[in-house]
Amino acid sequence: MYRLKTTWLPTIVNIIVLMASAFFQAPSVSMAQEKAAQSSEKLAVLNKKESVVFFVFKNYFSNKFPKHKAGILMLNPKKPSGLFLVYPEEGESIQELTTKVKTLVGGMFFHGATLNDTVNVAWTESPLPKHEGITNESGSIFFASDEKQEAQLALYARNYDGTEIVYGYFAGRKKGSKSDGEGRFLDSSGRGAEDFDKFWKSIRESR
Repeated sequence: MYRLKTTWLPTIVNIIVLMASAFFQAPSVSMAQEKAAQSSEKLAVLNKKESVVFFVFKNYFSNKFPKHKAGILMLNPKKPSGLFLVYPEEGESIQELTTKVKTLVGGMFFHGATLNDTVNVAWTESPLPKHEGITNESGSIFFASDEKQEAQLALYARNYDGTEIVYGYFAGRKKGSKSDGEGRFLDSSGRGAEDFDKFWKSIRESR
């Protein structure tokens, strides 16, 4: 078990609450998924409509994406950062799902006097280029901050013959800090986090 950085601990607690809520509102992660996650193998999410496999990091905390039947959320226990991949629910647009992801990530890093006090997070958005060799996706990078904290969210939408997925990376840090214990922010091209590079390169259609 990795020791959690104290600056990341309140956020971890907040996310565990979100995960617990999702656990009781959605089917549990299958044994096959858990086995794949623990062994650090590529993981095919087991659902009839799903069509991609991707790398899962065994040293991350992994669980279902909150309030979605199909998706995964992976949290780095050493730094305030994480990865995700999620399928839209039936009838849900990419824009609606993007809003949900922004709300989820915003709630990890920004809150009121207590962890249960939510705040409205004002995100700024800039376009991200497609990843090299990937033609069927679009991306945006979001940034938000308050007097103490700042957060970044990179979000990509990809389409496989009509099957859509949203995936990405997020990180937080004390305002202006670039210490090793803080989340690593991406540059304007979406580069800068080794685990995210490994993650997006692993996503492909299942065969």
